[in-house]
Amino acid sequence: MKKRFVWCLITLLSFKVQAQNAALTQKLQQVIVGKKAQVGIAVLDDKGQPLALINHTSFYAMQSVFKFHIALYVLNQVDAGVFKLTDTIAISKDEMNNNMYSPLRDLKPKGGKFTLAKIIEYTVAHSDNVGCDLLLKMVGGPAVVNQYFKKNGFTDIDILYTESQMNTSVDYQLKNRTTPVSAVNLLYKSYINQPALLKKSSYDFIWDVMLHCKTGVKRLPNLLPKQTKIAHKTGSSGTDKNGLTHATNDIGIIFLPNGKPVYVSVFVGNSTEPNHTNEALIAQIGAAVYAHCKP
Repeated sequence: MKKRFVWCLITLLSFKVQAQNAALTQKLQQVIVGKKAQVGIAVLDDKGQPLALINHTSFYAMQSVFKFHIALYVLNQVDAGVFKLTDTIAISKDEMNNNMYSPLRDLKPKGGKFTLAKIIEYTVAHSDNVGCDLLLKMVGGPAVVNQYFKKNGFTDIDILYTESQMNTSVDYQLKNRTTPVSAVNLLYKSYINQPALLKKSSYDFIWDVMLHCKTGVKRLPNLLPKQTKIAHKTGSSGTDKNGLTHATNDIGIIFLPNGKPVYVSVFVGNSTEPNHTNEALIAQIGAAVYAHCKP
């Protein structure tokens, strides 16, 4: 009788969780319904269990989201002794002035020297394209980073082209891609550090950088309570002459008032909506997840 009672209790709890998750999925579907865009969403709880999955196995262009991936690999190489965060790296004037977005250029428009830590910080938190391509050059190119993630089980991540290459072709932009579920699983596994991707010093460094992301303030963070901690990375494409925006993305960890993390990835692709609409729906998704999960 006791075993039967426990089994019934477990079953009831399971049904309750499923119903709650279905309610969140319904809320998120209401946010995206009617939007002239392809939207992929994946949400995991603090244990890595799915809370909501919508178009989660479809591929989306990453754009600058891949800078998080690149930083993880560079820090893996720091841990291996190939580089040090204190290494000083020179960026020439010609490298600075290549018509790519670069807050590092604002610091030293004629070129200069930066620590590896500063380059990673600006690449991730400020989405610096010059810094990104420099990091890729240092480690041997996109194929090396791509292989690293494939080797660690992230098979639905394709990193094939540099920022400068993406600037020359929309096709290249679309081929640097991932699925929402792969993106959110990378967030989860890298945050719990399983498999052990990074040593503690590198782990602490990247998550501090992610907590101080300067881009996408109108995306996941926008409608959260003011003091909410969020570690996130955005990605954006331009809008082409036909009014099509290939990517407006944000992946991140939202920390609830009790400190528990919730993992969220949102990819908005092939949108003919204005940019403020694309960003607003990401913000609404973040707010809905927070409201659903907060204790």
